[in-house]
Amino acid sequence: MNIAQRRSLGITNTLSYQVAIVARSHRKRAEDRLSEIGLHTGQEMTLLALWDGKDVSQSELAARLCVQKATVTVALRSMEREGLVSREKDPDDQRVTRVRATPKFLALGEGVRNAWARLDAETTAGLSAEERKLFGALLEKVATNLQEN
Repeated sequence: MNIAQRRSLGITNTLSYQVAIVARSHRKRAEDRLSEIGLHTGQEMTLLALWDGKDVSQSELAARLCVQKATVTVALRSMEREGLVSREKDPDDQRVTRVRATPKFLALGEGVRNAWARLDAETTAGLSAEERKLFGALLEKVATNLQEN
């Protein structure tokens, strides 16, 4: 669908359309920043979820990341090949797989922090400190509205 078709539908001036455009652009910029340290978008969220260095079940990880279990399984497969996570069967329940961040993955924490700081600066360029604070508060409210119950 081209821009003229979208305009004819009357959706280009809706907040939802604007959020979708911003989300797509933000994700692309995040991918650019994270690729500089060897990660893909989403892997940094896995790092944050495993930051304490403890192992968690794949089901718990999926819940922390708010994604489907199958999505986590596919993502972990490639992350395991890259040496970012390790997976083992739970000794008490062989049906459960435990996931842990490797030292290699945990070492990327500072790079992720820097990538996100750069992304924040790029995202809010031209906004005053007061506008940034308001923007953050509004995004928090919107996120709360959209979270599944």
